[in-house]
Amino acid sequence: MIRGAAHLGGPTLVVENGDLNDHPEEQDRLKYQYQIQALNKIECAAFNLGEQDLSLGLPFLLQRADEADFPFLSANLADPEGAAPFASSVTVTREVEGVPRTVQIVGVIAESMDLFIQETGLVIGSAREAIQTTLSESADARIVLFHGDRQEARKAVRGLIGIDLVIATSHERDEPFESIEEGFPPIVGNGLKGKLLGRISIRFGADGPEVGAAAPETLTHLVPDSPDVVPILKEYYQEVKTRNLIDDVAIVNPAGGGSTSVARRAASATSGSTISGRRPSTPSVSRPSSRRAGRPIPSVSYAT
Repeated sequence: MIRGAAHLGGPTLVVENGDLNDHPEEQDRLKYQYQIQALNKIECAAFNLGEQDLSLGLPFLLQRADEADFPFLSANLADPEGAAPFASSVTVTREVEGVPRTVQIVGVIAESMDLFIQETGLVIGSAREAIQTTLSESADARIVLFHGDRQEARKAVRGLIGIDLVIATSHERDEPFESIEEGFPPIVGNGLKGKLLGRISIRFGADGPEVGAAAPETLTHLVPDSPDVVPILKEYYQEVKTRNLIDDVAIVNPAGGGSTSVARRAASATSGSTISGRRPSTPSVSRPSSRRAGRPIPSVSYAT
């Protein structure tokens, strides 16, 4: 579907807005490695870290960052020594109608998430200050990935000049629609658990970037799997079985038309914990949401 979005009138920009994992167990750590491979395959441009990612610990994340073809972002995160372990932003270039366009992607996490990562020693600073100091005046468009809900995102970006789009995260409900209010850039919510896919298109007009309306689409079994990602998924399931993390994993129709993956009967993980009937989750391939308007910049695909 990401490829399909690219055919609708412009290059595609894929971003991930954090929380690839649900738990810090062995199976989740294994899944995480395969998710990074999947994001590499779909040419993810940036990954903004969430509190569940950070709960895995800095050493683990730095290893995964080395394996990624895209930067891990967190502009307002500091390690115990006060240093920034990850990049604040990345600027990517896409050719739009023969003209190279630069898009800056800034990643921040809400200060409220500090409560969930205290054991890691990492510290979350002001998201607003981080955004202010990181925004580039030279970029053709600027996107903020905000790992936190839209209410917190509003506080962080209110009155700031130069932000063209904010992608926020909800942990409690589906929020696939944008919020356009006076004093704010467009703020897009998200769907939970990888259920939604949409398009956000941005056009470059005479007065700068113009962001169109979000077009969320529900992911069902009718949506075909990516032929590039299916082998990664199959390898992940095989590794889960080999390590006896969970047994009797059946993959139905993995080659297309929407695969169905089922894990039956809980098995004890090698760490000694028990995975209670939990299905090994599919490597996350983005829940893109795109918008339309004027001459498109990359369709923006995002995941949370």
